Amino acid sequence: MTTAEKAKHTPGPWRVVPQAGEYFYEIRGGTVKDSILIAEISDICERDENARLIAAAPDMLAALEAILPTTKSDEWLLTYHDLARVRAAIRKARGEQ
Repeated sequence: MTTAEKAKHTPGPWRVVPQAGEYFYEIRGGTVKDSILIAEISDICERDENARLIAAAPDMLAALEAILPTTKSDEWLLTYHDLARVRAAIRKARGEQ
């Protein structure tokens, strides 16, 4: 079962949508045509950082779930792909993509 299938939230990816002429950003999921409002960010001081962090939430959840042990033991098996997903989620949250 994928993260999106288990999710109790709007499936990702989410994106930051600056509002022209306004002092806030919207976080939206779904397609551009059929987008779903997730959140509005209006705090001027940390607006950019908060918006990026919220938009990266589904990616971070999926990356963390991917690196959890897949068995009942404490054995971890991290693949290059898993680590790449974690790094990509961190870059997205930091605005480095």
